[in-house]
Amino acid sequence: MNARRLGWLVRVAAMVAVISTTFSALAAGDGHDVDGRRITFDVPAQSLELALLQYMEVSRVSVIADSLLTASRRSTELSGTFSAEQGLRRLLSGTGLYPRAIGERAFLLEPLLPGNERQPLPRFSSYSALVQQAVIAALCGRDETRPTHYRVVMRLWLGQAGDVTRVELDSSTGSRGLDRVITRALLNVAAIGPLPAGLPQPVKLAILPREGAGDNACASHAANLPSMPVLNR
Repeated sequence: MNARRLGWLVRVAAMVAVISTTFSALAAGDGHDVDGRRITFDVPAQSLELALLQYMEVSRVSVIADSLLTASRRSTELSGTFSAEQGLRRLLSGTGLYPRAIGERAFLLEPLLPGNERQPLPRFSSYSALVQQAVIAALCGRDETRPTHYRVVMRLWLGQAGDVTRVELDSSTGSRGLDRVITRALLNVAAIGPLPAGLPQPVKLAILPREGAGDNACASHAANLPSMPVLNR
């Protein structure tokens, strides 16, 4: 497999949910997600990575996945009105993956083992949450990079201290100038913390903005500066 496809696919959206320090299970089968919303989806069958980006843009739900798991898989068509969890489960039908709720508005994708057993929570999930927060902080630090008006997919390479050593944009914002400013901002991300042994790189992230949502994300980040959330594993 091409080494450029290794890493974590993390949705860092303008409406990103704060990933909590404890796990909360979303009720399955009741037709509603945690805030009672039902969502109308129209996501065709396609590569799973593209389908997940469309799903996240519509649902405003964060999905974290090892891109080694998503790279060669195709989604099932998702058409109709469902809760966020129901929609994601339908999208993943037949892929061998299932969504684990890791917060009120976030899921982690994991492979099903033989007999439909679920594997332990991957050890990199907590670090992925920290990367997500660091990226939000960097983008919110400058008016021109606040996630209010652009969409971009990026890949980050991290040094041993968790500093960003390299940035590549998989998709452009549509402005070369803004692309350069975003790249510089991300290269100035403060060291996130010691790199976990064996963490696949690069880390892949997507910015999927919605009207007014970037300001909310930046405000939420500022309110949570004293204690960045870390998952238990």
